Amino acid sequence: MKPSILIQRALLAAGAMALASALPTAAGAVESFVGKTVTIYVPVAPGGGYDTYARLVARHIRKHLPGRPTVIVKNMPGAGGIILAGHLYTAAAKDGTEFAVLQDANLFQQLTTNQQLPYDARRFGYLGALEKFVPMVLAWHTTQFRTFDDTKKQSMSVGSTRRIGWIVRLVLRLHEGAEAGLDRRQ
Repeated sequence: MKPSILIQRALLAAGAMALASALPTAAGAVESFVGKTVTIYVPVAPGGGYDTYARLVARHIRKHLPGRPTVIVKNMPGAGGIILAGHLYTAAAKDGTEFAVLQDANLFQQLTTNQQLPYDARRFGYLGALEKFVPMVLAWHTTQFRTFDDTKKQSMSVGSTRRIGWIVRLVLRLHEGAEAGLDRRQ
C-alpha cells in the first residue's frame, strides 16, 4: 500500500474520532440519538473524495454516538456546495442529527467574493477535519520573487491546473490589503 494511502486513512480515522468526540456524549446526558437517523450531507455527487470521506465516517461514527443511531449519507450537489451550505444554515435540524462535510471554499467565499450567500459561514460549528490542506503559492527559483511583498512591487503571472479558486482570490485580496476589506489579523 502506498504511503499516501496510509496517511489518508490515518487522517480519515483521526477525523472520524475528532468528529465523534465533538458530538454530545451519553455521559453528558445531553441527548440520546436512540431511534433517530443522523444524516451526513455531501456537497458533491457520489464517488468523489468528499463522498468517500463522508461514507467512511458514516460507517464508523455510529458506535461513538449515544443511542447508536442509524447514520446515512445524502449527496446534495450544486453550485459548488452553496446549495448544501444554505440548506444546513436555513433548513437542517439544529439537534445534531444533520451535519455536512463542506468544501473549504464554502467557508472562505465570504472573504474572497462579494457574492450574496444563503448562509453565514461564521455561524457554522466546526467539528473536525478529515484532512489537512495547506495552500501555497510557489515561484520558480530563477524569478525575482522571493517573498509575498515582491509581488506588490511588480506583476507576477500565475498559472493553475483548474479555474481560479478561493486560494487565488484570497491571495489577490491579501495583495490589495485593507482596500479589499479583509482584516489579515483574523
